[in-house]
Order: sequence, then structure tokens, then C-alpha cells
Amino acid sequence: MQIAIVIPCYNASAYVDTTLQTVTSQTHDEVEILIVDDGSSDDTVSKAREHLKGCRHRWTILTQPNKGVSAARNLGWQSTTADWIQFLDADDFLAPTKLQLQSIACRTADPSVAYVMSRWEEVVVELDAARRVRLAECSAFSSQPSELEILAKGPLIHLGQSVFRRRWIADVAGFDENLKVDEDQDFLLKLARKGAKVLTVESADPLFAWRQQRHRRLGLRGARYNAIHLTEQYMENFFRITEGHRHSLDVLSEDDQEMLKQRLSSYMRLLYRYDIMAFRTLLAQLDQMFGRFLPLSPSYLKALSRFVGFERAEDVASIYRRGKAMAGVGVE
Repeated sequence: MQIAIVIPCYNASAYVDTTLQTVTSQTHDEVEILIVDDGSSDDTVSKAREHLKGCRHRWTILTQPNKGVSAARNLGWQSTTADWIQFLDADDFLAPTKLQLQSIACRTADPSVAYVMSRWEEVVVELDAARRVRLAECSAFSSQPSELEILAKGPLIHLGQSVFRRRWIADVAGFDENLKVDEDQDFLLKLARKGAKVLTVESADPLFAWRQQRHRRLGLRGARYNAIHLTEQYMENFFRITEGHRHSLDVLSEDDQEMLKQRLSSYMRLLYRYDIMAFRTLLAQLDQMFGRFLPLSPSYLKALSRFVGFERAEDVASIYRRGKAMAGVGVE
């Protein structure tokens, strides 16, 4: 059974060699590799071509003007006839047995199964050595996750942990090329709306590793993700799915409800730092839905919010953050 690995690349010269090493080391025999260069200005393409010379797998390098990762992924999956697709960012890693283990489940999977997932890890690479900073389990996922479950369990989901059935990718028209943030979550939400099912393949070790890029973190100056757009997009999906009714959350387990509320409060805290007017607008909607919406963490903010409300508590927290920043001390 052939699996195509689609790797979008944009100025990935510093990473692509290491990533491709994990690709060419796959123990699964029927692999097709598609590098999609998204208008790189560095030597990503030449490095990839040099690395793939002599590779036992079929490989192709596709090029396009810089259109973004969604367009690159779409070009990749549309350029293969493989029934299953592995999406892999150009700085991440696959365990050698990932595709072999997941392909076993793919072969017998019911047509309603859109993707097969496994546990994964977040790593920091220091001096060419990867150090785990987080292990993400996926055993808690239902066999047919709802949109709300996808929103709640976002921190446990990464495209790279799964292989996707090509027919299902086509059914939802792939990735939305108009989105600049969270295009992967939007893709999974579209699958959930279609009733997609998922299989989980257990493994002793994580089968995928996401390389942490500290300079890309939300809230940091120069981050590639736009914090305002990301928050507003998340909230738009939340209110669309729930229609502003709190009882809509009853379909989730208590743990998932708690995780969802944690994500809502985290996004709201982020939005407060960048657009106070948008924060107030969305907080009013959350207050209407929940009666009074309060952040779940950190504990001092949660306690203060009970007395003065979310916004006033954030006012105090922002003064605290500025003081810590001036003193050169990190703060949450």
C-alpha cells in the first residue's frame, strides 16, 4: 500500500536534511516523497535534491511561487495517486516505523475512516540532539470526533501524527488557501463536519516529533502566527458550533469541557495583549453564554477575576508583567 509523504518547504535549508533523513529511513517499502517548494529564496531545493539522490523511494520536487503552506500541501496531495497521505512539515521528524505501523490499520480500515493517528512528542533540538518537552497522547479521542472535540483537544493534535485517506481530503477540498493561521485545525474541523472517523494505532514510542521553534511562539515579537487572527478564528468556530448555547457543551466529557474552557481562556488572555476592544466584544459573548466567564489559570488570575472580573484582573496582570519584564524576570 503506497503512502505519499507531502513536505511543504519554505526557506527550510537549515532543517530539510534532518527531516528527510527520517523520511528515507522509513521501514515501509511503498513510499512516495513529494517536496513542494513554496518559493524559497535559499538552497532548500538543492539540499533536498542532493539528499534524495539514490533514495530507494520514488520522489518528486514540485515548485510554486510563494502561496503559503495550504497551497503547498494542496499541490502535493493533488500530485499523487496514493490512497493515503502523510503531511510533514520541513522541520519535523517521523519515527522509522511510523508508516509501516499505521499502514497495517489503513489496509483494513472502513471507508468511513478518514485518518489514522498515533501518539507524538514535542521536542527541542539542541546541539543536534532532540530532547522531549511534551508527550501528546491520542488514546482519549473518540472514534468519530466532533468539531467541539477537535476544538477542545487541539493541543493533542498535529497533522504529522496521522496519515489521511486521499478520498476524504478531496471530499473537503483539502486546505483553505485563504487562511493564514490554523489551516490545519480548519481542515480537521471540515473532516469532523463530514462525519469522518479516526483509528488510533498504539505504539510504545511516539511515531512523530514536532520540532519546537521558540521564535514562532504566540505572543512573541516576530512570531509567524498572528495572535489576533488566530484567536478570532478560534472564537468564530466556537460560536458557530455552539450557536452561543452553553448546553451545546454537554456532548463533551467533563475533562473535554474543562480543556475547552482552558483553551478559551488562554486565547482570550492572548487577545487582551493585542486588541482590547476585540477582547471586550468576545468577552461579552462569553459572559452571555456562561453567565460570567472567568479564566481557569493561572491561579492568581482566576482568584482575582472572581472579585473584579476578567478584564480588570488582566489589567492588574499586565502591570505585573511589565514590572517583571523591566526587572528581566520571565512571567506567565
